[in-house]
Amino acid sequence: MTELQLYKHISDNQLEWKWENFKDGEDVIIFLRHFELADFASLIENFLHYDEPFNVVVTSSSVAIRMQEICDFYGIEIESVFPKN
Repeated sequence: MTELQLYKHISDNQLEWKWENFKDGEDVIIFLRHFELADFASLIENFLHYDEPFNVVVTSSSVAIRMQEICDFYGIEIESVFPKN
């Protein structure tokens, strides 16, 4: 996945996201509706085959995913896709 592919996916699908503070630093959380999960999983397929677990939060209406680790894996500058202002 490239920075442009991620940016287009977020924009084209109008995915909600926000910056959040955690004990280990700032990160972006994206919120996927359940029907959007398969397309997003296809986008990050290489990351999913990396065999390292990562945390997601599943609710009845969405899946929340922290993006820093995924962006790092692909060499994407997170603030280029998710501006802070």
